[in-house]
Amino acid sequence: MNNIYIIATMHFLDVNKDELHRELSSIVELSRAESGNIRYDLHQDQLNKNSFVFYEVWEDETALNTHKTSQHFQDFFAFVNKHATDVTIKNLSLFEL
Repeated sequence: MNNIYIIATMHFLDVNKDELHRELSSIVELSRAESGNIRYDLHQDQLNKNSFVFYEVWEDETALNTHKTSQHFQDFFAFVNKHATDVTIKNLSLFEL
C-alpha cells in the first residue's frame, strides 16, 4: 500500500481565537472520520501560538483526493486563504531503503 503523508504548516494573523479554534477543531474532527484517513493530527507551535502543523496520513492518492474535494476541506481552505500566512503543504511518500 502506498500511503500518502501530508505535512501542512500555517500561521494565522488577525483572527478571532474562538473562530480559529472552531475551524481547526472542525477540520480535524471531520477529516479523521473520512474513509481512507489513517492519521490526522494538529500541532501548535509552543513559541508562536498562532502557528500550526498538520500531520496527515492517507491510505492512497484516491483517499487524499476525496478529502481535498470534501465540503469541510473546501470550507477550511476558504478560511485559510482569508486568515493564514506562510502556508506550506508537503505531499510525501515513504522512501524505501
